[in-house]
Amino acid sequence: MELIALWKFLRRRWWLIVLPALVTLIWAVPDLLHPSAGGFRTTLRVSAAQTPGEVLPSYEDYSYYPWLASEYLIDNLTVWVQTISFGREIATLLAADGIEVDPAAVAGSIAADNTRSVMQMIIGWPDADQLRAIAAAALETLQTRNQVYFPQSAVEPPEVIALDEIVITPAPPGLLDRFQPLLRVALGLLAGLGIAALVEYLDDSLRGRDDLAEMELAIVAEIPRYRHDRR
Repeated sequence: MELIALWKFLRRRWWLIVLPALVTLIWAVPDLLHPSAGGFRTTLRVSAAQTPGEVLPSYEDYSYYPWLASEYLIDNLTVWVQTISFGREIATLLAADGIEVDPAAVAGSIAADNTRSVMQMIIGWPDADQLRAIAAAALETLQTRNQVYFPQSAVEPPEVIALDEIVITPAPPGLLDRFQPLLRVALGLLAGLGIAALVEYLDDSLRGRDDLAEMELAIVAEIPRYRHDRR
């Protein structure tokens, strides 16, 4: 019985359910036909190490310890490039060239990881030209300002070497941006269901035996529905 009542409800109020979904679908058509761009990104890999001294008495001194120190240094740089202080250094360099960027936005646009003595930075930004300037400033900051934030390197600053050229590529839109038009239609459909349910609840019309039975009223007579026979 519940399924029959639900079917009758859908037949009576289908237009209320469909109308909001149709409106949101029309609203979402431009985004479906012309999805928003995801901005741009670049990937940079760098290595870093302090140059060993000229006197290297043992294998550990000229091979093992330099590589170990390089890994520790890369670990520290990986953390630093994702901080607001690194973003502030980049913003300062760009301001000298007349480019204004928010240090917090720059810091939030950088993701970094490392494998042994190599660090990888992924930088995303909505403007390609600004991204190129940010990437160049990031490399310059790594090469010239690391000893300021790591005093243990002040006497002999490490050498930071870029392993990649700056290459800007389009970034795909985020997952939420891809499905946002469909989410709008789904929300419109839910809104339509809610409106239809509210209208059904407020409607006190009597439509059949079941409505009278719920009111505990006796049925004296029933007029059958007239169906015209065209034959």
